[in-house]
Amino acid sequence: MMGQTFPQSTAASPESLSAKIAAFSARRGVRIAGRLLPLPILALAIWKAKPWHADLSYASWRPLAGALAINLFLYLPIRAFRWRVALLAPPALGQILCALLEGFFVGAAFGFGTGDAVRSARLRKQAGSFARDFGATMAERAAEIVALALLLALAAALGTTGPWAYALSAAGITGYVGVLAIGRRLLPTIERWPRLALGLRALLAASTPGRAALLTLLVLSGWMTEVVILVLSLSAFGLPAHLGTALLVLLGVNLAITIPGPPVNMGTFEAGVAGALMARGIGSAPALAFALSYHFMMAVPVILIGATIFLLRGGRRDTTARPDQDLRR
Repeated sequence: MMGQTFPQSTAASPESLSAKIAAFSARRGVRIAGRLLPLPILALAIWKAKPWHADLSYASWRPLAGALAINLFLYLPIRAFRWRVALLAPPALGQILCALLEGFFVGAAFGFGTGDAVRSARLRKQAGSFARDFGATMAERAAEIVALALLLALAAALGTTGPWAYALSAAGITGYVGVLAIGRRLLPTIERWPRLALGLRALLAASTPGRAALLTLLVLSGWMTEVVILVLSLSAFGLPAHLGTALLVLLGVNLAITIPGPPVNMGTFEAGVAGALMARGIGSAPALAFALSYHFMMAVPVILIGATIFLLRGGRRDTTARPDQDLRR
């Protein structure tokens, strides 16, 4: 009949069906690639760590096992709790610990501060939370400067280091206070960049006197477990396992890696350990051998655990979540 319309066929044409299959395959390929991404990163991290250079053949395994257990089951949880104190509206501690280990894993492969960025990005599923979490992460890192300054002053007072440590300690505290003061002055100016402003607000919120003091105390608590780990490790390799030696090695390492460096802190970590041991009268050959073995023992298990968690958790972002501006507490 004239004027009568007929419904269009809803059957998909072969071309549109092929396009849909191709799009689905592409999305699936991206998801699979994302799932498998940790594997090449793991290979790169292990290549950077070079565990084959470590000589553990003459070590006593019982104290080494104790040191490894303290690192995994005491030091790392303290690190996770420390980060939780800095975060605004923190998630569960287990989620924080997983993100922390993922950050260690990726940072071991790429270095130069990527670990902090990755753990901040992997912390929550919500898209838009990175700026706030990264600002809190930087506040946690800043507390390490204060703790290191206090430890330097203590070492100088005990005679473990020279008077130069007092000057370095004062410079660290002055720099910390100065950066916070500059940040408060700059905040009104950078409000035109919401994400940057959100990150700075998170940093300042985590750096109030009370929270900064708690963060510093937690940093020192974690480092005291590292001193115990060092005493056990030194004894395992037949080196003088004195508290003074362990404290000096701890200072040497933290001074060497204060500025983010190469993957796994390769070279800077060994320089800090070996330099501290040689300052205590230990020969360069055993000092360097211990530095390489100790670095391997501390880094590789954490890298493997972080890689496993990264592989199991897959992607973390939910693009339908609220933007940064809605995540203020």
